[in-house]
Amino acid sequence: MTWWQLYANVLAVAFPIVAVFGYLRSRRVSYLILLAQIGLFPTLAAIVFAINPGPQPQVTPLLALGFGVIVVDLIVIAWSLLRRRQLLANPISIADLDRFNDRAKLSRALTFLAVTMLVWNFEPWLGVASLVFFIASTTVWVPARWRRYSLEFATELAARPQVIFPFLVDPAKWSLYRSGEAKIVKVTPPGPLAAGSRIVTRIPVSPGKHIRPFTLETTSAVTELVEDSHFSTVWVDRPYERSRTQLEALPSGTRLVFRLDAVMPFWLAAMGVMPDIPGTIARRRDEMARNYARLNEILKATPAQ
Repeated sequence: MTWWQLYANVLAVAFPIVAVFGYLRSRRVSYLILLAQIGLFPTLAAIVFAINPGPQPQVTPLLALGFGVIVVDLIVIAWSLLRRRQLLANPISIADLDRFNDRAKLSRALTFLAVTMLVWNFEPWLGVASLVFFIASTTVWVPARWRRYSLEFATELAARPQVIFPFLVDPAKWSLYRSGEAKIVKVTPPGPLAAGSRIVTRIPVSPGKHIRPFTLETTSAVTELVEDSHFSTVWVDRPYERSRTQLEALPSGTRLVFRLDAVMPFWLAAMGVMPDIPGTIARRRDEMARNYARLNEILKATPAQ
């Protein structure tokens, strides 16, 4: 058995094991997309070469360039890990997260280039297939319609809109019924919300199971507010995400309707995050259901509504 055959056998066995272990740690579909982009075709090439070894790959300029790209990629990865350790110490902003993601995008591109060059030396046709797959899995997100997502939640509350609205817009009342991982740390200006108010929130973000989370600090702004009727907000850090909370009077109380609409930026969608959005939306909807159920109990216990 030649060195190249041994290498192919090890890769053919090791990569699926690493993929399964990594997915069990992260529990994210985006992780599988990453693995498919940079590891699927190298593994296929290794399997093909291990089963039916062809001419032994030669140390060509392309192969040497591939190893050079790997060295640069390792430097970028090491720098990213160092910066991530520093980021974990304190809450980070969206701008900080964007810079980290920029390094992640660069690392992914370098890794893809390196493995494609290596595959080309094993099985050239799989190198071409790898390039086509990477381009297709990235450009599929160019149309904005594929990157849209939304959340709609509705419930009935046992009080008039005039009684409910202060609970929705007065930060002093939020702790009475709101729970969850997100923590409101500042509202500017202080007091009940009004058009122009800004809400600073800290959210623990977990990259995956058994992976230490970090704290993300974000800002939302109230763009419109009509007393006892509705208010709208925009995520300042990501203006593509907007929400509206509407109260509709009913004979038996009030119907509350929440609607969020957004378009994911192309560069985030291209990194494979869109398949994880439904799970995030479901968790957020469940949290809202618990919060408003708690508010409804408070309203029912409040006399003279």
